[in-house]
Amino acid sequence: MKIIVFLVALMALLWGANAIIRSRSQSSESPPSRGGSRSGRVCNIINGDTIVVVENERGTILRLNGIDAPHTSQPWGDIAKHCLAELIDGRNVRIEEHGQNGFGRTLATIFVRESGGQWTNVNARMVSLGHAWVGNPSGQNLPKDRHSELRTLQREAQKKKLGLWNTADPVPPWEWKNGDK
Repeated sequence: MKIIVFLVALMALLWGANAIIRSRSQSSESPPSRGGSRSGRVCNIINGDTIVVVENERGTILRLNGIDAPHTSQPWGDIAKHCLAELIDGRNVRIEEHGQNGFGRTLATIFVRESGGQWTNVNARMVSLGHAWVGNPSGQNLPKDRHSELRTLQREAQKKKLGLWNTADPVPPWEWKNGDK
């Protein structure tokens, strides 16, 4: 019971910080257009950095480029997945492609339109809320300014102890996966 109360309080704290950070998550009137841009509807959240989007009645697995969220089997993984679901599950999104990863998944920056008409960079939002690291080595094919912005957002989240940065010794997913937990 104490864990549930703690998680509810933690989620409330994170969503409160959301308003403060919103402006740093690259909101704009229209999503940037770098390379191939298309749209679809999010139909499944696999984890904190991988989603399924339906386009023209076909599902496509997309990996949020430049970020790495905790695996669902590691601390904060379920919270990161839940946060991503709150941001985009069931919503129409704009997809900016950046190629494919070694697993054949399309790497993309995802944009969602907020109620005020502004477009928000979801990848940046996950980092700014403390739900993901700037990927290692993910994001090598991101434009340099975008990668630099992600790094800045991560430093700010760490400094403010947001999300996973408010836990004891967070372990990056690439270390967790390799058994260096």
